[in-house]
Parts: sequence; structure tokens; C-alpha cells
Amino acid sequence: MNKLKLTFAIGFLSLIVTLGKAQTYKIDTSNITFEDKLRPCYQVKVDPEPKDLKKAWAKYLKKNYSIKMKGIGFLSNKDLLSGEDVTIGKVSSKRMNIYTQIVETASGSEMSVLASFGYDFFMGPEKFSEEFLSMKEILNTFLLTELNDYYSDELKDNHKAVSKAEKEIKSLSKDIVKNEKKIKNNNSKALATDANTNQILEETRKLKDKNTDAEIQITLLKKQILNYQSKAEVLRQKQIGLMKNQ
Repeated sequence: MNKLKLTFAIGFLSLIVTLGKAQTYKIDTSNITFEDKLRPCYQVKVDPEPKDLKKAWAKYLKKNYSIKMKGIGFLSNKDLLSGEDVTIGKVSSKRMNIYTQIVETASGSEMSVLASFGYDFFMGPEKFSEEFLSMKEILNTFLLTELNDYYSDELKDNHKAVSKAEKEIKSLSKDIVKNEKKIKNNNSKALATDANTNQILEETRKLKDKNTDAEIQITLLKKQILNYQSKAEVLRQKQIGLMKNQ
């Protein structure tokens, strides 16, 4: 098995392993330190970057519940977003506060959502449990919409990257063919006459070097394409996995 085939074989095995690990999100009930006390919250780890997730969450709450979250916007990008003295009919007729902490992780973001009635009456599994479950429904609906859009956009970008790499390979392959013809022509000239032999040999050397560089670049691009294809399959599996959260 040559090196290129071996590379693709290893990549294919990596794809199988990665697909086995592909998972959609899971909303957990947890606790977070807020105002020097542990507060109950919903916590979830997702793929989008923190800033994009903050913007999407703030946009979602404003559009669906007329809530303006502070902490993200023009010249503002805080870990903790807040919406105070607001109403969410789906949760309660009472006025409430909603807080969201979004921080960076190795693979994306960790999002923690907590809410309270007034200063120290936080929703949780033990107190205001029904309202707490309603908050989970809101979070879940948001994530279904946001992640579906996120994976669709990522797949589009991935497809563009593959197409670009394939075009580069095609262009490099054409250059190699042209260079090979020039090298063959140079060899014929060198045999026919001694005139300008050194110049011909130098040009031939440069053409061969160009071909070597092009072949290396093609090998790297093929590896990139394999990685893009692996990532695309993982993204598709995660997008399919969103159905489990409905």
C-alpha cells in the first residue's frame, strides 16, 4: 500500500471513530455560582463559538419574548448576559429576571441559563419547578433552531472549501502536465545541440522543482479534502441527532 492510500485508509478509520462519537446536545440540570451563592440552572455544551451563540440567544429572546438582554451588542461581549424585570408568559405571569452565562470550551461553548423572581427566589428543581421546566422548553426550542442553522451554514462552508481545494488540484495537475511537456522538449533540444545546454538544463531543473512542489501541494490538498469530508459527515450526523431533542 503506497503512502497516499495509507493516508486515506487512516483517514477513513478516523472518520468511523469520529462518527461513533458524534452526539447532539444534552441539557443538564446543574448549579452555578451567581452573586456568591450556588444557583440552580440549565447547562448545555454546544459547538457554536460564544460570541455567535450570545448574539443568537439575545436575538431569539428579543424576537419571541421582547426581552432585551444586556451584555452583548455594540462594544459589549460579556460572559454573563442579563434580562431583568421582564415577563415571559410561557413561564409565568410574574415579572422575573433571566441570566445566561456563555463561556468558551475546547470544542465550542458552555451555556448556563438561570432565572429568578426578584432578588433571591431562583427557579430550580425544588422551588418553582414548573416554571423551571418551562425555561428548559424555551432553551430547547432555541437550541433546535440555532444548531440546525449552524450546522447548515457549516456544511455550506465545508462544501465551498472542498470545491476550492478540488479546483486547486485540477490547476496544479494541468501545470504538471505542461511542465512535463517542456521538460521533454528541453531534453530533445539538449540532445540536438550543445548550444545553450546549461541554460536548458537549468530551466529543466526549475520545472522539475515546480512539479515536485505541485505534487506535494496536491497531496496536502487531498488530505484537506478528506478532513473536510469527515467533518461534513459528523455535521450531518449531529444535525440528524437534533431530532432526538424535539
